[in-house]
Amino acid sequence: GIVTLRDDGVTLIDGQPFFPIGIYAVWKREHNRNSFDRAFQELKEAGFNTAHTYNSARTGEFREFLDAATRHGFKLFLSARGGANTRDPASVLIDVATEEGESALLAWYLADDTASHIGSEELRRVHQAVRAIDPAHLTIQADPVGPPERSRYADYVESTDGFLPELYPIRGDEPDQVPRIIRDMKTIAADLKRAGTTRKAIWAIVQVFEGWGWPRYPTDAEVRAMTYLSLIHGATGMTYYTYGGHGKNHGATHDPRVWANLKRVAGELAQLQNVLVERDPGVKVACEVVAGPARDALGYPSISTMVRRHDGFTYLFAASSSAENVKARLRVLGLGQRVECLFEERALSPRGGFLEDTFAPYGVHVYRWQAP
Repeated sequence: GIVTLRDDGVTLIDGQPFFPIGIYAVWKREHNRNSFDRAFQELKEAGFNTAHTYNSARTGEFREFLDAATRHGFKLFLSARGGANTRDPASVLIDVATEEGESALLAWYLADDTASHIGSEELRRVHQAVRAIDPAHLTIQADPVGPPERSRYADYVESTDGFLPELYPIRGDEPDQVPRIIRDMKTIAADLKRAGTTRKAIWAIVQVFEGWGWPRYPTDAEVRAMTYLSLIHGATGMTYYTYGGHGKNHGATHDPRVWANLKRVAGELAQLQNVLVERDPGVKVACEVVAGPARDALGYPSISTMVRRHDGFTYLFAASSSAENVKARLRVLGLGQRVECLFEERALSPRGGFLEDTFAPYGVHVYRWQAP
């Protein structure tokens, strides 16, 4: 269960690539009939493999949570009993020393809304103390990214092994909300470049909640688009906020439609996880918009793309950040004669060396063909 990072930020467990598909705040709730086993079984069947909890006090229920996760093959990112943002390394190390041998452990969750609560050097000291005791697991933090000129992550790149950007742009109906995913992921990439590293885990946290000051849930299309745009622009893992809530603050399980859609998206990622950990093959995609806006509301190209190769197949991921319909031609070297559209039960027959397809607002297509 030794967790490390590849030079491109992909997570490795005992040297084998692992793609986290996670969700925040898993606990006993009415939704799972107050059963950790029911919670983890449903999550596993949906495609999730990683979980988090805010109930960090080391009680009997916490032990139940940990044991149930282990039984169902889940990986966990955990805070010490004092919760995230603890400045005193000694208090964190009590639980690190006790639990470093837990097979479910993936990472230590050291900070949440980081820049609002703990300084970069303070966090780095906690990180170094944890890694000295437990070099076999990662340390991670979560925070909003902030505007490019004032990134909240910039000073914290070396404070932990990984960063979970809080990607929560959906409040109203403005067309610039989904494109903020691209802005935030590009900001992170710039922060990493300035720090001279790519060996950092970037596990995006995509919004699936209402409340806490956010008036509405994202739509099904917005959740799927935010997921794939995060991946295309550099995420090496995916998490979602949040499983449950309280009062008028609602997580995904509160709304059957939201929950069903999130499980569908997690299921897609589970089918693609071995593809998503492949290295970037450096294949260029030329995209020509033939109808609809060529750029989204923030000025980014309306269609974002990524290519991966796995097990004799080429995969082309394409996601729209436009609130309008877009028709595009995608030209890729080595395009096959028959191209499957995964999760859509259709196929395309490219002509002239390019694919032509239509993207609904915030539409996503995952194409696959046999490599020549």
